[in-house]
Amino acid sequence: MTEIPSIGPRDQTLIDALAAIGEALSLRNQNNTESEWVRQITQLAASHPDPFVRAHLTTCATLRELHELATDPHLTVRLLVAENPLCIDADLQLTLAADCDELVIHTMLNNVDPYVDTVKALMSSPHVSVRRRLANMNLREELLDYLSLDNDESVSAAALATLSERHARRVAA
Repeated sequence: MTEIPSIGPRDQTLIDALAAIGEALSLRNQNNTESEWVRQITQLAASHPDPFVRAHLTTCATLRELHELATDPHLTVRLLVAENPLCIDADLQLTLAADCDELVIHTMLNNVDPYVDTVKALMSSPHVSVRRRLANMNLREELLDYLSLDNDESVSAAALATLSERHARRVAA
């Protein structure tokens, strides 16, 4: 029979940490809540000083980490968040819709069909190219009607053209 080695103080610390992780995971599954240490680990990972580490993190990040990284000061990190398949999350879309760089918003729109709330947030975007892109999308009629009243002529013209095409298809059908 193999003898079990004695546990030293360092091993006990590891065992205690693993027990805490197990307990937190079981509570998380029961209560659908996350413990404080999970939030701390998420914030620590998302606040790594090297933007390339944070950028790499976007490829394997949890949704909570993506929420942290969506407001990262480094453009590349935010672009990679916008490319992540988890961008189907409504709250993440709203965070990215508020981005100061239109490239992040366009990247998100390249990868997901935005929710109505996201579209509504984007309709007041300061970026004309974003609003113009929305006006060319297959949106609800009331959203296109709103965009047809946009202050920018290219946005309103695009919305009116989309509405006109839609009405022409209805008549032809």
